[in-house]
Amino acid sequence: MGNTSFTANSTSLRIDDLSNITSIVDAGVTHLLVQGSTTDSVTLANALNLTKVAVTSQDYVYFDIYQAAGNDIQLWLQQGMAVNHV
Repeated sequence: MGNTSFTANSTSLRIDDLSNITSIVDAGVTHLLVQGSTTDSVTLANALNLTKVAVTSQDYVYFDIYQAAGNDIQLWLQQGMAVNHV
């Protein structure tokens, strides 16, 4: 018997919260990888000025890469998730 009920989770992060996390640094760029499905969504604050700069794949999973100009912190969002800007 498995758990068949799912709950939506929510968290708020500031891009500067990520700048001191060294375990997610790859090639000099800090990134947060968010995986999800078509039923998931991510809300980005317009004040962050995050724009989609590239697409990449990792283990056959595709991610849209968002980054603010002049910032070396990236947000990798699995393709298929809804991205909302507020």
